[in-house]
Amino acid sequence: MDQGTPAFAASESLRHYDILVRLFVPSVREAIYREGLSMVRLVNSASRRRLDLRLFCHERFEAEGELTLAVCDVETGLMLAGLTFCLVQNDGERVAIIGGLQAANDPRTRGLIREVSKDLFGLRPKAFVLWCLQQLTLLWEIRQIQAVGDEQPVWRHWRKRLEIAGNCDEFWRESDGRKLPGGGSWQLPLRSPRRKREELKPSRRRAHEQRYAMLAGLQPTLVAAFAALAPGTEEVPKALAGPVEHNCSPDGTGFCASRVMRMNDLLATNHSF
Repeated sequence: MDQGTPAFAASESLRHYDILVRLFVPSVREAIYREGLSMVRLVNSASRRRLDLRLFCHERFEAEGELTLAVCDVETGLMLAGLTFCLVQNDGERVAIIGGLQAANDPRTRGLIREVSKDLFGLRPKAFVLWCLQQLTLLWEIRQIQAVGDEQPVWRHWRKRLEIAGNCDEFWRESDGRKLPGGGSWQLPLRSPRRKREELKPSRRRAHEQRYAMLAGLQPTLVAAFAALAPGTEEVPKALAGPVEHNCSPDGTGFCASRVMRMNDLLATNHSF
């Protein structure tokens, strides 16, 4: 089937919806497509900033994919970075295809991105949201992450609608992506490699150590929050009630265990994703 035909697009959409049925119970799918879900709330006690990691679907982004994973500033409601993607089966493997990288078209966005990057120890919001998607690959049985390149029609379409800071091909390259032959797509790693201490400038080593510690503490919270949305779990009502709070300050003590089951308990449940 020709990939440029409406029949092909319809076929891929049906495959995507079939995968969603395996990942989320009906009430969760309804919430995602209605108002979206705030899954994890990062709280920095030093700056008092709050960030929500959200999963939603918006018709504005439908040309780029079905789902958007985004980090949003709670106070302003602005999306600081969002990845729009769909899930497909390719030769028996589940693939996440990123078709859009967005940020709110608001004069406050750039300043907020700079401030949030400081709270995340130098990690930019778009790199953070890609890291979040990478942490979900094992849970969602994703075997590949691919992203469209700058020269593909979907990106040219987006650049006419939103001002996107930076070059997307450059970002995929910085994220250790590998350009695929023909078509301009990229394959991204399922895990972001940790830079060795000796590779870093001495002035940056402390920030990187804090960043890695923050991400290591967040990872089980993130995975457990999304695992609670799957068929066969008993945590769906709690997951729909609001985001799990996680302290991302340098002296943060972790997440609110009363709101999320232990990750091992969730992943031990027999899910048929």
